[in-house]
Amino acid sequence: MDGLIDWSVLGQPKFDRYVEALIQREYGSQPGVRVVPSRGGVKDGGIDIALHRDGVLDTIFQLKYFPGGMSGGHSKRKQQVKESFETALSRHTPRLWVLVTPDNLSPDEQAYVDALPGDRPVEVDYYGRD
Repeated sequence: MDGLIDWSVLGQPKFDRYVEALIQREYGSQPGVRVVPSRGGVKDGGIDIALHRDGVLDTIFQLKYFPGGMSGGHSKRKQQVKESFETALSRHTPRLWVLVTPDNLSPDEQAYVDALPGDRPVEVDYYGRD
C-alpha cells in the first residue's frame, strides 16, 4: 500500500467521498467549490466537482474510479474519459479540466488525456495516486 489510503481496493463510492473531501480541503477556503450530484441516475454533465472563481466556472474535476488504469484490458475506460470530457466541454468553457483516478497514469494514458482538448482553449491535468 502506498501512502495512507489503499486507493485500489477502496471502491468507487468511498473513492469519490475521499477525493471530494481532499478537493474541499485544498480549495474550500475559496468560495465556489461544489460537488455535482450524480447519484440515483442523475447525470452530472461531465462534472463531478466544479470550482468557480469570481462567479465563473474555472475548473472541472472528473473522478473516475479506474484501478488498474485505462490500458490493456481496461481500454474501454479511455472512451468513458473522452465522453465525460466532451460532455463537460459541450456545456461549459472551463480554464482547466482535471481527471482524478486512484492510480497514476501511464505515459500512454497521460498522452491520451493531454490530447483531449485538440485545438480548444482548455488545459487538462490529472491527479493520481501520487
